[in-house]
Amino acid sequence: MHVAKFKQLMRNPELDFLAGLSAIDRDRVFDLVEHTVMATDMSRHFELINAELSSDPEHRFRYMLCLAMKISDLSNSVRNFKVHRTFVDRLKQEFYEQGDQEKVLEMEVSLGMDRLEGFKAIAQSQIDFFG
Repeated sequence: MHVAKFKQLMRNPELDFLAGLSAIDRDRVFDLVEHTVMATDMSRHFELINAELSSDPEHRFRYMLCLAMKISDLSNSVRNFKVHRTFVDRLKQEFYEQGDQEKVLEMEVSLGMDRLEGFKAIAQSQIDFFG
């Protein structure tokens, strides 16, 4: 959803800060944004953090962008507990909205996205995440 929203915003001439780029460069930015945002997908968490660092400059650049996004995405974890808790509550709300949408589309609800899960499951997901 985040990438789709980004692309939607870029269609508005008043918001399109990429307007001066060539079509090729614009496509590259869109590709990099999508690739980098997908680094926050927890289903790919261990794949990303356990990946070998490539000697290929393009692969290395994309990997470093993904790590930077991952670090910023997880930065709430090192803040004081009140800030962390607020962030987790907002994140869970976003997850539940995704789960609700998956139910509407008659899809299997992704792990951690079901608003009917119990507090024990939420607590365990945090323990697993940090473990």
